[in-house]
Amino acid sequence: MIPRNRPPTHPGEILLHEFLEPMNLKQVALPDKLHIPMQRINTLVNGKRGVTAESA
Repeated sequence: MIPRNRPPTHPGEILLHEFLEPMNLKQVALPDKLHIPMQRINTLVNGKRGVTAESA
């Protein structure tokens, strides 16, 4: 059963808990591999930015 009264999970939280932590990647290493600014990953993980088409 899907809960109806909870807020949606932020994409940055999913990125952190489902990908970065299991792969033992730091937020500093990911932008180097994706060739995007580190600030973009940091603000995404902290919940201050949404996922853009370029980041996806």
